[in-house]
This record gives sequence, C-alpha cells and structure tokens, in this order.
Amino acid sequence: MKLLFVSLLVTSLVITAVHAQQFLPEMEFLSMQKPGYLITKDGQRLTVILEKIRRKKGAIEGLTVKTADGKSVEYNAADLQEMGFPPADAAKGIAALESVGSVYRAKNSNMNEIKRDMVNFYHEYLSDQQRDVLLQLLNPGFDNKIRVYHDPAAGQTSGVGFGPVMITGGLDKSYYIRKNNVAYRLRKGEYESKFKELYADCPALATKYPASAWRDFVRHVYDYDQACH
Repeated sequence: MKLLFVSLLVTSLVITAVHAQQFLPEMEFLSMQKPGYLITKDGQRLTVILEKIRRKKGAIEGLTVKTADGKSVEYNAADLQEMGFPPADAAKGIAALESVGSVYRAKNSNMNEIKRDMVNFYHEYLSDQQRDVLLQLLNPGFDNKIRVYHDPAAGQTSGVGFGPVMITGGLDKSYYIRKNNVAYRLRKGEYESKFKELYADCPALATKYPASAWRDFVRHVYDYDQACH
C-alpha cells in the first residue's frame, strides 16, 4: 500500500513538473564522440570533438579538443567565451533519474529540458577565487539579471524519503552566480545575509518573499528576472 501511494505521488508530481520552473539538472559527463562547439574570445566559432578536460576544484580551467582537420588543440578557460558539448548517453539517464528521484526536484523541474542535446558552459572570472573558469549554466531563459551556474564542489542537503524516492532534500548547498558582471560562489549559509543586497533593486521581491529560504532560491531568481526590470 505504501509503495502504491509513493508511486501515485511521484507520478502526479512528474505530470505537474512540465509546467513548473526549476534549474536545469547538471550534467557532469560530456560526449567524447559527438561534435560540440567552442566560441573563442575573438568570436570565432569552431566545431570540435572533446578529448580531455582540465579541472580545479571541479570547475573547468581548460580542455583539449580535436579540430576539423584532426589536430589536437589545448585551450584555457580565458581563451573562450562559450562552449557546448552533447552529454554522454549515460549522463542523460542519470539526469533523468535525479530529476524524478526527488519529489521536490520533480515538482519544480521542466522535464522537457532533461532531454537537451547540448550542455552549455560560459567563461567567467571568479572574483572570490581570482581565476578563469568555464561554468555550466543552469537557468537559461531567466538569466538576464542573474546567471546561476553549477558548482561541481557543492554538497547537498540531506533528505527524507521512502526507499529510493526522496520527499525532501537534495538541494545543492552552493552555486556560482554572476550579477552585474561579477561572478562568485554563493553558499546556502550566506544566502539570508546577502538576500537584501542581491535583490536590492527590486523591492517587490522582498514584499513577495519576506523569508529568504534557500529552497526558494530558484523562485527568487526567476521572479527577479521576470518582474523586476
């Protein structure tokens, strides 16, 4: 009986998910067989195959690719504006399972986005770490005022669930964000103290959300983008 209840609950929330707003599920594994693209600092767009990624603290600092003429070329993050690669086939399955494995995430995810064919990264200079990186964008479509990027080193909140189905929890404890051309890591524990500063130019947001709960971060970013101009 309990299993039937959980199954019905998850099914209901997944159906609701199509109309809800949430960050894209991160994809850690990129295809090394299918072509992707790079856009260099001078605006040149190249079709390439990924060969190797160089990371520090989880974030991409450089990569090696094979160009159309078969040459291996190495790039640093500072050399690029943007890049995109198809996810590895396994990554698509993992992302789908992560999205429906948590009731919270399922309720707030756009399930159509799980099937995306390209994972996009953008160059940012992290002011708090003084380094250039390529970060995976999680909020396309509502990223005009604040860009939210995946933090590969982020932990997650604990959750409560029935078997494999998580009812609560599963929230990333940090993201990289960019506002006013300044990029840095935003942590869960800092959010309450930085809430007013982050949305200072949008008093309506403070009225709508008197409490600065981390679980509502995606809603704050979305409403800030849509309602505060």
